[in-house]
Amino acid sequence: MKTVNFAQGSESWHAHRSKHFNASDAPAMMGLSSYKTRSQLLHEMATGHTPDIDAGTQKLFDDGHNFEALARPIAESIIGDDLFPVVGTLEVDGLPLSASFDGITMDESVAFEHKSLNKTLAESLQNGVIPEQYQVQMEQQLLISGAEKCLFMASKGTAETALHAWYHSDPKVREALLSGWKQFREDLANYRPTEAAPVVVASPIMQLPTLFVELTGRVESSNLALFKSTALEMIAGISTELTTDQHFADAKERVKNLKEGEEELERCKRAALAKTASIEELFQTMDYIRETMRQKRLELDKLVTKREEAIRIELIQKAQASLAEYVAGKNRGLDIPCMPAIASNFPGVIKSKRTIASIEDALNTELARCKIEAGAIADKIHANLQTLKPVATEYPTLFPDMAQVAQKSPEDVANLIASRVAAHKEAEAKRAEAKRLADEAAAAKAAEAQPVVAPAPAAAPVASLPPASAPHIAAAPRAKDPDEVLNTIANMVRAMSAAEQIEVLNFAIAVTTRRSKAA
Repeated sequence: MKTVNFAQGSESWHAHRSKHFNASDAPAMMGLSSYKTRSQLLHEMATGHTPDIDAGTQKLFDDGHNFEALARPIAESIIGDDLFPVVGTLEVDGLPLSASFDGITMDESVAFEHKSLNKTLAESLQNGVIPEQYQVQMEQQLLISGAEKCLFMASKGTAETALHAWYHSDPKVREALLSGWKQFREDLANYRPTEAAPVVVASPIMQLPTLFVELTGRVESSNLALFKSTALEMIAGISTELTTDQHFADAKERVKNLKEGEEELERCKRAALAKTASIEELFQTMDYIRETMRQKRLELDKLVTKREEAIRIELIQKAQASLAEYVAGKNRGLDIPCMPAIASNFPGVIKSKRTIASIEDALNTELARCKIEAGAIADKIHANLQTLKPVATEYPTLFPDMAQVAQKSPEDVANLIASRVAAHKEAEAKRAEAKRLADEAAAAKAAEAQPVVAPAPAAAPVASLPPASAPHIAAAPRAKDPDEVLNTIANMVRAMSAAEQIEVLNFAIAVTTRRSKAA
């Protein structure tokens, strides 16, 4: 980690932050922040424009810094070491990362992060849970510093209010963090600023005159004719074009005005009825105007609901198409196109949204989350394919399902390669042994079927036995069985005298010597 000497809140500190991806912005980048949206962070970093800080917000910041300073000694007593606030940077995969540490030990092994205590944080920490938005912030701090852990504390500067929990690095959070910043960097490069949507207020509408009727058995006086012409003119001027938040705000206000007009006519009608039994023309006119208002109100109300739903569907389809194109691009970058479908929740993230601006922001944040996930999966598949390709080249039959295998975790891929290669080698060894045994059996069978050929007589003359032994040999019976022959020869030799046995042995040696030389 490289440390820089900037005081938090100084101009140099702000300039530094504008050129780095900061840990405190990680929650917004991941769409987890309860204070800033991802779209707002993109706009701020792309344009350099940040919203003005009012007095109330500034006081919250000042209190936070004060609580942090008061809580640092409490944290030091828990850690058992001194803490020093620093700003550190580190470049990872081309990402210029930065973090402002509320405190870190001199050996940079333990970090400290402090937040002002509120009801939500108190409930979470009392259950031993650190909110997810702060986990990604501390993960970036641990990545930059190389620290083993971070003490997370929320307080109002006193030991009585201080609650804390330890955070240790999570490989999955770190992977998501880096993928998130890479996607944010890409979105930042492609960002095109748009005008901030103004606060939508319904446009002024023609106000109806207060209707009055005086009756004495007949209509004494009334401004019904003026009321009628004004009402009909107002109704004719109501637009049913609904494409922007302004249109929707106007339409909803018109629905409200028409409803009030209906109620005013009904009120006046009842007031008139209290004074006379029947004045047909008066009531027919009132009924006509009221019904006209009601019909227009119902039509406009339905249009608002229908068009709002249509716009939601259009924006969802746009986000889905953007995600599909992004995944297709990742697929084209792989040696084997095997990107899985990325699960999105576009309809779910806009359920509580009422304005087009808030709907678009929610969809963009979800789209970014899906792109981050797709990017991480594509990187994993690419790495797995690089591992699999040389093995598949050496063993072409082992990975017909390479596209599916590449989607597994690197550990599973390594284990699967080892398992399949070992099984293949074992099977090959068994096949080789089986072939060797089969070849030997075939050779033995062929040898048994081969007829025995008597050796050719030696060219040299063979010495004859001495006359004394001739009678013994001539008298030997012929035997067919080899064992019987051997037994017969042994009996013949035993029947000889010692001198005869020596002569037979010398004869056998002489014959064997000649045959060896002839061979």
